Amino acid sequence: MKKALLCAWLLGCCMALAQAQQSPNPTLIIGVWESATAAPRAVFTNGQVTYTEAEPINYQVKGNKIIYKGMGQTYTSQIVTLTFDRLVEKTSSGNVIKWTRVVEIPSNDAALLQGDWVYRPADQGMPSYLSFRGKQVDMGMMGNYSYHIKNKRMYFKNIKGGADFSQKIVYINKKSMGLSSAEGSEIQVYVKK
Repeated sequence: MKKALLCAWLLGCCMALAQAQQSPNPTLIIGVWESATAAPRAVFTNGQVTYTEAEPINYQVKGNKIIYKGMGQTYTSQIVTLTFDRLVEKTSSGNVIKWTRVVEIPSNDAALLQGDWVYRPADQGMPSYLSFRGKQVDMGMMGNYSYHIKNKRMYFKNIKGGADFSQKIVYINKKSMGLSSAEGSEIQVYVKK
């Protein structure tokens, strides 16, 4: 009896692990990607993707599939790999497309960051509000930090001696910015107020 329970428990754990590995966090797809085997560039925002010289189409990540809808058609591809730096998808026709994340930080990043930003949806553990003023950022209840950008990362130093941290930058533009979560498992999108 104990062996049967142990086997059932182990089987359940293995199935849960396999499911977790097959279902990547859908926010990881947000950002700019380049490929040598498909359209040279794809820009995924929250719910839309724009390929080089093409009209935007809608997409949705469900489990390990990307469902594309646009121009009166719906098609699906399977996510083979999705990490911060790499996306590999297999189309319904069997083609494998390999994408590499591109992080481009505009030269006027300091000016673009100035002002108030909100994180949608609000998430526990992440500041839902950022207010950039000069080289400092107010993170609401998390306190005030100085910041600087180096090697495609934003470094935050607590002004009052609290915990410092950094996040990878996914993109920065005048309307929104994407930052990788501390552990790199999701992309957090902040929108300019």
